[in-house]
Amino acid sequence: MKAIKYTAKVDSKGNLVLPRTRLKKGSVVEVIVLISDETSEDHDLVAASAGNLDFWDNALDDKIWNDI
Repeated sequence: MKAIKYTAKVDSKGNLVLPRTRLKKGSVVEVIVLISDETSEDHDLVAASAGNLDFWDNALDDKIWNDI
């Protein structure tokens, strides 16, 4: 499956307005809507979850916990 990302706005009537696409007429697509709200309380949680897991890769801590 091929993924294409577009940023769109909802107009004053509540319609989602997509930019012109290069998709063939009659193409079947799946639409997933992610609401972007930088002021949301969840923004920090989402940003943290998108980070890496290097924090958990700690040899000393692993040794201590494995010996318990």
